[in-house]
Amino acid sequence: MSLYEDLKQFRQKDRIGFHIPGHKGGAGLNPAWVQDAFSLDVTEFPETDDLQCPTGILQRAQTRAAKVLGAERSFFLTNGSSIGLQAAILAVCKPGEKLLTDRTCHKAVASALVLSGSVPVFLSPEFDGERGVYAGITPEKVKKILEEEPDIKGMVLTSPTYYGICSPIREIAGILHEKGRFLIVDEAHGAHFAFHPGLPEPALSQGADAVIQSAHKTLPALGQSSLLHLRRDSLIPEEMVESALRLLMTTSPSYLLMSAMDEAVASMEQEGQALISILLREIGNLKKTVREQGILDFVDEETLPCPQDGMRLVVDFRNSRFSGFAAAELLKEAYGIYPEMADSCHVVLIVTTANTVEELQILGQALLELATPGGGEEPMPALSMPKMAMPPREAWMSRKEKVSPLDALGRIAGDTLAVCPPGAALLLPGQYIDEETLAYLTRVGMPEEMIVLS
Repeated sequence: MSLYEDLKQFRQKDRIGFHIPGHKGGAGLNPAWVQDAFSLDVTEFPETDDLQCPTGILQRAQTRAAKVLGAERSFFLTNGSSIGLQAAILAVCKPGEKLLTDRTCHKAVASALVLSGSVPVFLSPEFDGERGVYAGITPEKVKKILEEEPDIKGMVLTSPTYYGICSPIREIAGILHEKGRFLIVDEAHGAHFAFHPGLPEPALSQGADAVIQSAHKTLPALGQSSLLHLRRDSLIPEEMVESALRLLMTTSPSYLLMSAMDEAVASMEQEGQALISILLREIGNLKKTVREQGILDFVDEETLPCPQDGMRLVVDFRNSRFSGFAAAELLKEAYGIYPEMADSCHVVLIVTTANTVEELQILGQALLELATPGGGEEPMPALSMPKMAMPPREAWMSRKEKVSPLDALGRIAGDTLAVCPPGAALLLPGQYIDEETLAYLTRVGMPEEMIVLS
């Protein structure tokens, strides 16, 4: 059986997708674009421009995106948000310089630490142990660590998280800028924020210097379609970002991805607010009905002290007979509903403008049927904070070997270890592998082998 046939078989099972990519099986794509798609799969000519140094149609498309999304300059990324994070960090961090790093950062940040040679200073968001989720990073924590570590160059912050939870970016940006420090925001899951006033405020309008967004996650765009934005008067030099992108990105970017991204931004500008309004009303009805049964709950602004993306449903199964993992499997098998991810107590579902009211109603009925009382499972603990033995770049460049997890105790990690989704780095190169980390790995699924320094 070919990959094509395998994927067709999967799509027959995946009848209602509350997961990425945001176009939901093509439902959110411009039909005219779909009809012409393969004829648009071209290469670089004077007429089609060059993403490495755009001066024509690609430059105009990026300018349109910047205008709609509130940036001074926007860059199309066809390697996903990972390359945007890496380029932004490479543009401002030199070997040995300290980077204030969100402990829940995506593994792409770990890659950027290896590439740039910068050294992480970790800062953990507030952790809600009762629910097993991280809330936002507080400005007070940022201010305190800048006083303790005055040579920190800047900060990279994840907001929103995979659970849609946002940090107070305006206050954090103000604290950093007062000391001449930059703020990079991994807003991979928040590209849709700019299109509705009822959603959290976009990071760009709150003062972030660089923002990276995954168009393919929450807009009707194709997989790997992402954007890097710079604000006006950004502390991150535009020419250094351009240089870093030329270093990292492919010389054969997909025109399918770029043209679909341009279409996605245009369609969201035209009808995004109206569609999101309809979906937010239906999501509100769904939550109200499910909550009335008194068994299932949601991680949202009613239960959190910070903003949360209203288009992201995080269902709390702690008081039901099902774990989050079991509930996700039942949604797939019994209803053809595929969530984005699950953990021990939660199921995460991503709603985009390509979803329908009818799909949300089917989901609501499924959740009511799964709302049976029980003991539930214990929430996942906070990520451990292993000590750094050496900078990530030094560890990654060192001689390494593969060992069993039990033999890895007390050794130094030689590679990044992450579970995708959500992609948060459990271990970075250069960190000691301690008992707490191994205990966490036991709960999420221990790898057969781990890469450590020889």
